[in-house]
Amino acid sequence: MDNYSPFKPGDKVVAYCRYSEGDEQGLKNQSTEEQADAIRDFCTRNSLQLVQVFSDPFASGRSVAKRDHYLEMLSYLLHKKKPDVQGVVLWDFERYGRNYDQAQLDAARLRMAGYKLFSLQQPIADNSPFAHVLEAMYFASAQNQSDMISADVKRALQANFTKYKAIPRSSIGWGWKPEPVDMGFLSDGSQRIGYRSVPDPEKADLIRQAVDARLRGASLSQCRQILGVSNNLDVKRLFRKIQLYGAYSYGDTVIDDYCDPIISKDKFDELQIFEKSHPRKQVGRQGGWSADPPMLSGLLYCSECGKPMYIYRRKSKGHLYCSYYCENTCFKGIKQDIIEPFIIKLCEDILTPSNILLWVDQLINGNDSEIIIAYRQETEKDLAAIEKKINNAVMLLLDHPSDALSEKLAELEGKQKVLQSRLKSLAQRDRSAINPDTLYNSTLELINVILDVLRSPTASADAKRNVLVNFIRSIVVDKKGNVIINYLPPGFTLEEVVTQTDSAPQPDKEKTGGVVTQSARNPSAPPDDVFSGLQHFGLLR
Repeated sequence: MDNYSPFKPGDKVVAYCRYSEGDEQGLKNQSTEEQADAIRDFCTRNSLQLVQVFSDPFASGRSVAKRDHYLEMLSYLLHKKKPDVQGVVLWDFERYGRNYDQAQLDAARLRMAGYKLFSLQQPIADNSPFAHVLEAMYFASAQNQSDMISADVKRALQANFTKYKAIPRSSIGWGWKPEPVDMGFLSDGSQRIGYRSVPDPEKADLIRQAVDARLRGASLSQCRQILGVSNNLDVKRLFRKIQLYGAYSYGDTVIDDYCDPIISKDKFDELQIFEKSHPRKQVGRQGGWSADPPMLSGLLYCSECGKPMYIYRRKSKGHLYCSYYCENTCFKGIKQDIIEPFIIKLCEDILTPSNILLWVDQLINGNDSEIIIAYRQETEKDLAAIEKKINNAVMLLLDHPSDALSEKLAELEGKQKVLQSRLKSLAQRDRSAINPDTLYNSTLELINVILDVLRSPTASADAKRNVLVNFIRSIVVDKKGNVIINYLPPGFTLEEVVTQTDSAPQPDKEKTGGVVTQSARNPSAPPDDVFSGLQHFGLLR
């Protein structure tokens, strides 16, 4: 038995293996099969039971987005019915992930659930805080190495574009095709071949037809049929590409004579002016996008393109029809008189006294440090984005002073102060100072106000929207009618986030006015939905 193993003979463990290409990573880049074999050998020597191997071949460690088996492992280990497993064995900490914050967060969640995380290449036998510091250094080293490699690759790609007009083949979009470019020789004497993007003759003719049709007033759907692409958003993206007139932008470099043009620069400029002035959607002569914000304005989003959804109103045969659409009209609109009562009913199911007790208990007695870590990271990310916008606004003001820019800068600085205040309150957060009775009563009082406004037949849409933003962060709808509500407990400060539990209230099918609801976990969300309460419903129209 290895004297550095943190496990006892007979313990059950799982293995995680990940492979990403790159000769510079040496032995750490072994295939998932080789990693699994080494872990099996370790388990045999130490009399451990290897319950399951989770492998993500050809998966980047920078993100968990495409690491399906990694997420499956977390879901398995962090399930409410805890499995009989003592820990996770890795070939190397870099295989666990190359995003420092994500790796630290997930490792902390596993440890707090009682699991040990062990690496064969960096064996840390004890479970002391100093050992966790050493583990964090390995995670930091993994991200630092990845950042340096990424910077080197970006510099090389930029140089290839500037010198040879070569770009990654994955960047060559619809309507163009790759053309080989001789880029000299590699160190081993073999020829170095790159690719540049040139117009595809067959598709170039279709693009010209679609542009001419659009300038004559054709809809995006009609242009989509000419081009044969999947949705209107693809058409809009195509019409914005400067490669249409032969230019190309990559990184910080623009080459005006990059390739043969498909249309002239004058026609491209005419197309951009037309797109900016053209209505978002034309349903009928008497139709139009509503200037009055409806109840779900600023809360309802399209799952296809991520854009906000707005009310479009039209009259037909004396009747007024109102539906929510996204600006790209990704799918058929959702009727206002169906989804708004549906959302109100779901709010009534969420905002109950029993749920308040649950939230308060989780906040006071629950072990939610990993949630706070996750929320702090989210807040820091939002703050960085706001500060970047502030810097851009300041630079614009220096060159082009205007009242509108000054007002925008003041608005951004106000948001910056709010985010800074959140981070400060997170750092000073003390759960022991929270009075559960006071928190329950204040939350109940706020909930009663929210429900009174939502149920009131005389309350305006603006008033209802103002109470919804007290706890709903977003409502996402897809083309199949699925609705995902992302919310925070009202009355709690934003940093005091609690997780959604299995005991959340289930919508009552008999009281939804014919709208069938079904509560389920969001299939695309991380395990345990650590950021907020999250519920996924099916809306059948």
